[in-house]
Amino acid sequence: VIDAYLEGLEASGLDDLSRVTSVASFFVSRVDTLVDKMLEKIGTPEALDLRGK
Repeated sequence: VIDAYLEGLEASGLDDLSRVTSVASFFVSRVDTLVDKMLEKIGTPEALDLRGK
């Protein structure tokens, strides 16, 4: 979702982002949960310390 939204903004050629009349919305908690699982698989103390941040 993020990539598509940013690509659309870039393709629009607008220099003034205050003229953008749309938003992209997604649940950050879903991304956070996926990243935490990836950090657990890595398993290093540094990676495990990053969970939930």
